Amino acid sequence: MRAIRQILLLIIFLQIFTGLSFAQEQAGKIFEKALYLEESEGDLQKAISLYEKIVKEFGKEQEIAAKAQLHIGFCYEKLGRKEAVKAYETVVEKYSAQKEQVNAALTRLAELRKEPPKGLSVQKMSGWDTPGVFIEPFEITPNGRKMIGVEMIKGQNIVMFDLETKKIDFITNHVWSREGYCWTYNPILSPNGKEIVYYSSAAGESAKPAGNNLIVSTLDGKSRIIASDTSTGFVPNAWLPDGSAVLIIKENTGEPHQLGLIPREGGDFKSLVSLQNANAGVGRTSAPSSSISPDGRYIVYMDVPPGEKADIYIISTDGGTPKHLFKHPAEDKQPRWSPDGKYITFLSMRHGSWALWGLAVKNGEASGEPFMIQDGMKNSYLLNWTKNGLASWIILDITDIYLIDVNPETGEPLGKPTQIDFVPTGRSGTPVWSPDGNSFAFLRGSDEGIFVVIVTGNQNREYSLPAGFNSSGLRWTSDGNTIGMVSNNKQGEFSLHRLNVISEEWQSTPITAGPGFVLFDWCAGDKNIYLTRSGKGIVELEPQTGTEKFLFQDTSAVVFRWLKCSRDHKKLAFLLLNKDLLLDIIVINLATNELHEAGTNFGTFSWSYDGQKLVSDMSFNPKGNKQALFIIPASGSHANEVNLSQYLPPESEILTPDWSPDGKKIIFMLRSRQSEVSLFRNIFPLAK
Repeated sequence: MRAIRQILLLIIFLQIFTGLSFAQEQAGKIFEKALYLEESEGDLQKAISLYEKIVKEFGKEQEIAAKAQLHIGFCYEKLGRKEAVKAYETVVEKYSAQKEQVNAALTRLAELRKEPPKGLSVQKMSGWDTPGVFIEPFEITPNGRKMIGVEMIKGQNIVMFDLETKKIDFITNHVWSREGYCWTYNPILSPNGKEIVYYSSAAGESAKPAGNNLIVSTLDGKSRIIASDTSTGFVPNAWLPDGSAVLIIKENTGEPHQLGLIPREGGDFKSLVSLQNANAGVGRTSAPSSSISPDGRYIVYMDVPPGEKADIYIISTDGGTPKHLFKHPAEDKQPRWSPDGKYITFLSMRHGSWALWGLAVKNGEASGEPFMIQDGMKNSYLLNWTKNGLASWIILDITDIYLIDVNPETGEPLGKPTQIDFVPTGRSGTPVWSPDGNSFAFLRGSDEGIFVVIVTGNQNREYSLPAGFNSSGLRWTSDGNTIGMVSNNKQGEFSLHRLNVISEEWQSTPITAGPGFVLFDWCAGDKNIYLTRSGKGIVELEPQTGTEKFLFQDTSAVVFRWLKCSRDHKKLAFLLLNKDLLLDIIVINLATNELHEAGTNFGTFSWSYDGQKLVSDMSFNPKGNKQALFIIPASGSHANEVNLSQYLPPESEILTPDWSPDGKKIIFMLRSRQSEVSLFRNIFPLAK
């Protein structure tokens, strides 16, 4: 009998294995034929067709599909076709888990960027990506030796980083605090190199300086406020060449933003133009949206006409009527005036992918047609000109969803984590289990927008987020029929959005929330929601009427970082910054309103099936193990570290873990970050 059972098991195994290996075998045969056409026959077009067949028909066989996609790039490169860049970018974005192919694609992309018009070279800057240091770059000093940026470990601070000595000089010295803290952003160095202008915004009643401020500081930290407001923001873009004034975007909530000048010592704001798009030039502001000519006569800037894509305009620094510098159906952004004033560089989509372009200018007019300088500029941000060339920053966050089997009682792993079978890869995050554990949902980003993806077995369903939506996380209702999220629009107005997964319809309810980062979860019965209020606490809100009551109230509670209710709705846990600037996991008993600390210095988390434990990452602890899960007793005793580093790519980090309702699996997002600062040298050799 035992022998018969073993034979039956062997037969079943062979059937499963044969099905899996058949697809691999078929794809392998096609690959060998394509490789022969590519390398032996030189018939590159036929080889491309076969490689594309593998990608299309055997996409789930990630390893061989990635190899095929890589060889599509090889073939196009041999043909001298610009499609090679897109092919290599697809390898990086779609097959992030296939590290060998990704590294090969990145190597070719780097080489292609060194094959530009005559004289151009691209040099990667060293020193800025020092291990243990992450500074968001905004500018490189004219001599190329230092970087000005924002560092966020002890607080959000403006810093100057020496690329040779690795020394960090703090221009500001803010710290994260429950009593109040400041956001600092958009540092721009003055023409004489002695001052930095930046934007500061306070959160919390005790934050200093209060309100929204435009600040000028010397390099040793002596500062002065040149503009201040409680509701208006300021986005520095450039200095006038003589250092007498700063070009800024003045943000007006609910109204068009203004591009204009403000004196370096403070005074009246001089508006030059009302931007057509309320959000133009705001957001990812490592790349200012405007630039001033070296002679101080003109400003080029980006704007977005209603219903159109971004265009580049020009206006005199004295004011007047703005006009198109050039008009094109494709999106153009981030204009930068060359140091000699003869050219403007910018990023454009006019050839179907992001590229660096140039345009000769004379007396405030275009002189000739735009010309492409360098392809392959997706995810790039133009910084500024130095004496050695134009600096740019490219950053790529690769995020994918992983599953691991665990012991329901202890959380100990019962195998190694595996990436879910879903394509495209590279832009998925914040996974959450459905209440019955038969499905999970996550957010997927793309060039076309943001999607909610629901995976049930081998079936995937995608729902596009309506225009203007964004979300920090998804939450299922207890019946599994609805997924909710809270987001805000460009005017700062918040809504609770519900996706009915049966009817596939969205429903939105405006709510009073904000300012700042807002977290939510459903109350028992799925009618009301728990909602964080910065500087106030946590409320239970009835969305339809706006009626609310405080569940947790603390006027110094300005920093919330996560919020999640247990599956039985008996407990609510949240992350709150403590007096030592560490994040505590606080647990509230919803029946008694009693609360206690479950753990300190952890990150995002979720509940175990029985509500007795939490699983957390180290997303907010700069010194913690980013490749481990932490099983934390909800009562507050010692946490158990589950180290998964042996299974994960180097430098990757685990984020937003979610424990399945039956306790047998944990799903999480894995993020890898690749970034570099480069110098484009000798962009305009004929100008000399």
